[in-house]
Amino acid sequence: MWLEIFKNNKITVTYNPEPQPAKTIAKKSLETTLVESPLNETGSVRDHDSSPLEPHTRGVFQSRDHTSIYYEVYGQGKPLLLCYGLVCRREHWRYQLACFAKKYQVILFDYRGHQFSSQPTNDQHLTLDWCAYDIEDLLTYLKVEEVVGIGHSMGVGVLTRAVALDKSKFKAIIFICGTVKNPFERMFHSNRMNRVHQVSSVFFDIMPGVVSSLWHKLTENNIFNFILASRLGFNADRSKDSDVNSYLEGVHQIPFSVFHALIDDYTRFDGQSYLKQIECPALIITGEKDMITPKEVQDEIASSLKNSEMHLIPEGSHNSHTDFPNEVNIAIDNFLEKIGYQ
Repeated sequence: MWLEIFKNNKITVTYNPEPQPAKTIAKKSLETTLVESPLNETGSVRDHDSSPLEPHTRGVFQSRDHTSIYYEVYGQGKPLLLCYGLVCRREHWRYQLACFAKKYQVILFDYRGHQFSSQPTNDQHLTLDWCAYDIEDLLTYLKVEEVVGIGHSMGVGVLTRAVALDKSKFKAIIFICGTVKNPFERMFHSNRMNRVHQVSSVFFDIMPGVVSSLWHKLTENNIFNFILASRLGFNADRSKDSDVNSYLEGVHQIPFSVFHALIDDYTRFDGQSYLKQIECPALIITGEKDMITPKEVQDEIASSLKNSEMHLIPEGSHNSHTDFPNEVNIAIDNFLEKIGYQ
């Protein structure tokens, strides 16, 4: 299947057995389908973004349960697969995309129920396992034989499961500020958020419509949510307003039913056993000031992997890759050079 046209934020697809060039696919808008380069000629962040990057391939394929999964491919070279966090967007990788699409083939995709990917007809398939199956199917569809996976936040858990499904395909993995277990156990350095999740789950079971409407209202992009997000999920002194706004827009666009199903599954997910199966080299990038997945969580992941190294981002938040993109990109580039993946 491949993407034919965007209309009123909906996707219409027609059958085609192969990925299609991006130029054959109708555009929705420059703001949402093109990724702007945030780096200048020296690799430093621009004051104002410019020079939009356009994928040479974008499309939709059907996963094994017939859920339509949207993807984009940029650049040429050895493949990098980028997996964002829960209720996030492809745009959150814009700094890494601008840097690495110059010499790698960069693959972005939307999780099921996110952005341009459809929701599964079976609600039981909104899980991290099924997101990992989508990765396996995507790599098969694109005929990718070897790849380095880069995951952020929930993308760390999804990528861990994907590697366990087919270890032969992954040359290496890079984890950025994520966890492979219940994220509420250490969030804000306590387990109090477990109780918040349990209460919201009870109300959602009783009044799904009311809770969904409340979610839509409470996640609007306003000054209160902007300050909250910039203080808890970003380094407020380093983050760009556009990055925080992009995150808030992504959260607001995701139905509560999708968020709830995935976060509920995440609380039961135990990727620790999968970590012990991974033998490929791993880079763990952690933010010193990450309050969502604190450094001790990254330490545990590193200790569970057979071949890992850590890179600490001083003053880095949960979104260290957007707060300090140059340092994160340099760490990634050095790691890829070290393992001979160029």
